[in-house]
Amino acid sequence: MDVLSEAVQVAGLERMLDELELEDNDDSLLRKVERELDCTEKHGTAQSSLQQARRYAQNFQEFLSSKGFRDAIEICAEAKLNKYLRYYYSSLRKGDGGYFAPSTLGCIRAGIHRYLTSAPVNRVIDIINGAEFCSANRMLRSMGKKFSLGSKLSD
Repeated sequence: MDVLSEAVQVAGLERMLDELELEDNDDSLLRKVERELDCTEKHGTAQSSLQQARRYAQNFQEFLSSKGFRDAIEICAEAKLNKYLRYYYSSLRKGDGGYFAPSTLGCIRAGIHRYLTSAPVNRVIDIINGAEFCSANRMLRSMGKKFSLGSKLSD
C-alpha cells in the first residue's frame, strides 16, 4: 500500500470515528468501522506472516484432533488452551525426530498467538506473556533446552 492510499484510508477511518462519536447508537456504523479496522490491520501485516500464523494454528488444531480433542482453539477456555499448548509443545519434533531450536519454538508460539489475536479471530489473549499460560511456556523453554543439550552432546 502506498503512502497516499494509506493516508486516504486513515482519513476515512478518522471520519468514521467522528461520525461514531456523533451517532453512538448506530450499530451499523460500528460494524462498518470494525470492518475497516480489520482491513487496515490485515493490510498492515505481511501476507506471508498471516499465512504462516494460520499454518501454525492449523498444525496445532490438527495435532489436537489427532489426539481426540475436539475443542476449537479459537474459542476454548484459557485454562484448557494452556493444557493443550503444553501438550503440543512437548510433542513438537522435526521430521528426523530431533528437537526444534528455541528460536523456532518461539516462532511457532508467536504464529499461534498472532492467529488467535488477529482478525477474524480477535481473541483478547496473551499466550506469550499471560500468567494463565505459564506452564505451557515453561514446557516450551524445556523443549528448547532439550535442543541445546542435544547439540552439545553431538559436538
